[in-house]
Amino acid sequence: MASKRKNLPAAAGGCATPQGLASINPTTSDARRQLISARTKAAMARPEVRRRISERTKLGMAARATWGPELAALRCAWAGARPAARKRFLDEILEALYDDAR
Repeated sequence: MASKRKNLPAAAGGCATPQGLASINPTTSDARRQLISARTKAAMARPEVRRRISERTKLGMAARATWGPELAALRCAWAGARPAARKRFLDEILEALYDDAR
């Protein structure tokens, strides 16, 4: 299963790749973007919605600050590993999971 996550440039905390950052969705029309924007503004007009989003965003950012650098390092290591090494790594992890379940 392919990941939908885009690789970030090294300056942004990710692995540098030839692809760089991709556009969010270049095929979305202006009218569609305006409709999405209007619906978002209407939904966020309620104070309780804005407060809930703000609280969850702060919690997510705090959590990301603790494990984000380690995750970025793992992604870079995975991207740099040969397919045989990746397969062996997954085999070891899955073997450990199945052994624990028995």
